[in-house]
Amino acid sequence: MKKSILIASIFIIIIIGMLNKNKLLKKNEVWNIELEGISAKVVGDASYTLPNIYNTILSDYSVYFKNPGDKVTFTFQIVNKGTKSAKILDIIKSIPKCSDETICNNIEYNIMNEDGTKLEKDIILLPNSKKNVKIVIKYPNTISSKKAIMIDNLDIDFLFSKVS
Repeated sequence: MKKSILIASIFIIIIIGMLNKNKLLKKNEVWNIELEGISAKVVGDASYTLPNIYNTILSDYSVYFKNPGDKVTFTFQIVNKGTKSAKILDIIKSIPKCSDETICNNIEYNIMNEDGTKLEKDIILLPNSKKNVKIVIKYPNTISSKKAIMIDNLDIDFLFSKVS
């Protein structure tokens, strides 16, 4: 009888220890997703202002195109500095505002992986990993008007969720 009480007591102590360990692990988890390393490359006579970065939001930037064919490519990294995997839940793009709305409807505005494929939701970033991303904004050659155009309100918000 004493032996079974001793075994039960040891078993209970082990279970309590495991539960406390799991609580400690969860308390020590770090959630830290950031955007960083923003830079830009221009094709043609385009110019730009670099986005401001607020955690996982790019905002307050614009592009100026002088001619069809002009293009600006912004590159940056999504960085998981935390101890928990993260999944891209959604990518929210503001509707661009242009100095000429008829031209604005034809502007190319894409968020892509480093290899040029579309950046999709549900991509998982492991702890302490980076994902290279680019935003390409282009004044297509197919537009017959040769009007200069200013585009702003290009804000992008990357929403993430923890992966269980």
